[in-house]
Amino acid sequence: MEKNKMSVTDRQIVETMRKDYRNMIPLAGIKDEVAHIHEINIPTEDPNRIIGSKLFIGLGNEDEKRPVILFIHGGGFVSGDLDTHEVLSRGLANHNQALVLSIDYRLAPEHQFPAGFDDCYTALLWIKEHIGGYGGDVDKILVAGDSAGATLSASLVQYLRDKKESKATVWAQLLFYPSLSPYMNTESFKVLGDKYFPTLDVAKFVRKMYIENFEKEATNPYAFPLVGAVDNLPPALIVVGSLDPLKDECRDYADKLKEAQVPVFFKEYTGVEHGFIQFFKQDVNSQQGAEAMKDISDFIQKLT
Repeated sequence: MEKNKMSVTDRQIVETMRKDYRNMIPLAGIKDEVAHIHEINIPTEDPNRIIGSKLFIGLGNEDEKRPVILFIHGGGFVSGDLDTHEVLSRGLANHNQALVLSIDYRLAPEHQFPAGFDDCYTALLWIKEHIGGYGGDVDKILVAGDSAGATLSASLVQYLRDKKESKATVWAQLLFYPSLSPYMNTESFKVLGDKYFPTLDVAKFVRKMYIENFEKEATNPYAFPLVGAVDNLPPALIVVGSLDPLKDECRDYADKLKEAQVPVFFKEYTGVEHGFIQFFKQDVNSQQGAEAMKDISDFIQKLT
């Protein structure tokens, strides 16, 4: 969506969301030390554009090839960046003795669907071709994300399955409270969507910013993974808080995967809201956040 096509009010809301999200960075806590950090500019088909990224190499035995996590940050498709999720990216790297590539994909409304999705796919292709040189195991690539980033992750694995000629493969998917449905009509949205984030109003707004033509894209699984076929997908971890309006569609997606014989770990964490893993060090989230980080590590360990 071009800026001159946005209303002044919508532009102000987006700018406020971005500012407020960055103001929350200190709430994520202290950054853990990792073994190495590489700033990488991933080339795209446009020679004038790159995808900024940071590669975090977790503490551990660097003589062994290690799992690789493509991490796609949340922020309602309109906000978030490498800084907002650096604490979580470092945590995932250390907890799993893994390599975590966090990417700065294009955001709506300046770049609507599928621009950000395309960047995620480009980053995955880069991992497949180059990550071995950093000690990553190209046979153990996971896609992960929180909120909007989890939506993009779920969409990406469906796309890879459908795109038979793709050179990229995914070992597993880690989905932290994704938005999956084109509609906000679940019971959890009805009960929680007026007071807990993402509220119904917020969800409708970011969908309007992300999707240019909702009627056209409502049946597109790369925009809304719940409407897609889920057979022959890699194992999935889906986690969500009990106070998250998205929890019912997360459970619905887990059930759909199970029916398709896809291995799934699903868990609802009592008493926490949307975003609790991003802020897993915060006192209000520390118990459930630590539990979720352990569940993620256990899930990855069981894949081997």
